[in-house]
Amino acid sequence: MRISSFLSIIIFAGSSLLAACRQEGKTSTKTSSPKGIIAVFTDRDTTEVLQKIIDHYALDSLLSFAFKGKLLKIVKGPLIHSKLPLRKYGRSVAFVEVDSTSDELIIGNQPKFFMTVGKLDFKSNGEVETVVRFKGIGLLCVYKLNKDDKGHWQITYHHFYKT
Repeated sequence: MRISSFLSIIIFAGSSLLAACRQEGKTSTKTSSPKGIIAVFTDRDTTEVLQKIIDHYALDSLLSFAFKGKLLKIVKGPLIHSKLPLRKYGRSVAFVEVDSTSDELIIGNQPKFFMTVGKLDFKSNGEVETVVRFKGIGLLCVYKLNKDDKGHWQITYHHFYKT
């Protein structure tokens, strides 16, 4: 009897937390440590992390030769499902359903400026790991970011892979 009461309390508390998160525009919750710490992240966190990556000077130096002035399109998927207020080269980023760099859809030989978010893993209240891909130029980017004392996301690690 005690176990069922305890489980009921846990389920109620978890559902209450999730409901509160949804009401405040939170995008994800995750138990991230053996100690059971629950991290909650907002749309603002997601926007700031992706904007920090999009603006990263090392990434921009790789993208600008092929895409300078072109509209960045982010492919919607399980991790990116809404229009976030992101900007690149002074223009709002577009959100699309399909990456036109797919082999079946390639028209011409011009690389297309599409970004796919393959991983967006908030580890704790101050750490995130993400992987983004630019299929048109065969670039895979791995990032780790931490939140500083002022609440701003900072890139602490990045690595680029040719695919």
